[in-house]
Amino acid sequence: MTEATPIDVPLAAVHEAIAASRPDEYCLVFRDRRFTWQQITDRTRRLANALLDRGLGCHTERSELANHVSGQDHLAIYLHNGNEYLESMLGALKARVCSMNVNYRYVAEELHYLLTDAQATAIVVHSQFAPTLAEVLPQLPHLRVIHETLVRRSYSICCSPQSGNLQVGIKEVPGGVFSTYVNQSLLVGDEFKVAIPEGRFTLKESRQAKKFVGIAAGSGITPIISLLKSILLDDQDTSFVLLYGNKSPEETMFYDELLSLEKKYPNRFKINWVFSQSNLENSHFGRIDPSLINYLIRQIETPSKASFYLCGPEAMINMSTEELLEKGVSKENLFFELFSSNTNKVKVTEAAKKGLLSLTCDEVTHSLE
Repeated sequence: MTEATPIDVPLAAVHEAIAASRPDEYCLVFRDRRFTWQQITDRTRRLANALLDRGLGCHTERSELANHVSGQDHLAIYLHNGNEYLESMLGALKARVCSMNVNYRYVAEELHYLLTDAQATAIVVHSQFAPTLAEVLPQLPHLRVIHETLVRRSYSICCSPQSGNLQVGIKEVPGGVFSTYVNQSLLVGDEFKVAIPEGRFTLKESRQAKKFVGIAAGSGITPIISLLKSILLDDQDTSFVLLYGNKSPEETMFYDELLSLEKKYPNRFKINWVFSQSNLENSHFGRIDPSLINYLIRQIETPSKASFYLCGPEAMINMSTEELLEKGVSKENLFFELFSSNTNKVKVTEAAKKGLLSLTCDEVTHSLE
């Protein structure tokens, strides 16, 4: 009897071969998520290509190395158990990158030691662990890729078109992947992709107005400061009144810049500060509520002719809108932008018999009949 000669078949090639034979069957099931062989193939190929595009891969073949030496880049997988973990392992194999596990219980000191000792050059990280990673990133210059899970965020432009600059305001959110990275680790010269502008919170519909009012809370000031700069620079006959709520001056975005603008345009720009944790002179203590909306209205001559721009939490916008409508402000003069998803639930009473649904995600459009 002739013995079979063993052959080495890369696991990545095995996966590709199976996927080609049964693309529509389930390959990976995690809780309520189900992925076919073709879907996992596409997702892991994207990760592999992203790693390769950044120069990661195998640089020296195994035959040319001592047994204890690695000729590959190392991908740290800093995730909970789930489909993303297996996809990261498989994507690394397809890029000929060596993957390694990171214990999610590690504190910053342990994480730094592991990533340094293992010479990790890339890391896939769950957003929950981003703050711990952010603590050690400045000491890890060899970590060229932060994560390869696609992260997309929308941020508002905070400069005026007349400035000649393009700026966005990003406030760090505890546990936020991108905001933590930007505020703690982003360096001059770093690059990332930027999509075309998509916002509709602009002055287009109210360019004929002469009186403008802004109501903002927290980072909701970001698009409004862009609008008010444009208004103050563009037309000397315009005025802007701002009601702006925060915890304290220290946690207020653009605090010094807003003060400078108010000083520069004393007759055209007025700020009503609201602080929930600081009781300061010339400011209101508490949160933006109906009484403050009424106070704001009394400062404006003929508020029915003013344009109102609201940005912040949904509850604040809903309350402010209701109060403004009651005071005679036209719905056509109200413009708002939510900084969180709408939580209202609407029950569907009539089902459509037939239709076409198009969904666009990451520049790819899917159509369902």
